[in-house]
Amino acid sequence: TKDLGDKVVIGVADSGTGISPDVADQLFQPFVTTKRQGLGVGLSICRTIVEAHSGRIWVDRNEAGGATFSFTLSHASGGTATGTLLTTGAAYAITQGGGQYTLTRASS
Repeated sequence: TKDLGDKVVIGVADSGTGISPDVADQLFQPFVTTKRQGLGVGLSICRTIVEAHSGRIWVDRNEAGGATFSFTLSHASGGTATGTLLTTGAAYAITQGGGQYTLTRASS
């Protein structure tokens, strides 16, 4: 995570095969997928949620392979804000409180 004053940037990187330039430009559109069994709605839903909270979401290709998905969200005004990040086979909880964001694997 990176604090930008009124917003925070959260990035999730992997070291997989990466994303082709042809797909990267369309990746957040509905029904675009790189998976055989994929529906192509997950990243579109993520974009809708992030934008509904005045944020932005994008993907960067990593030089060493893989990709980094990043998004911005506004700081919560006091109290604690929570959310859930779902990934293939696992869920992670994002908790904000006291100016700090924590990403933890949710118990199954």
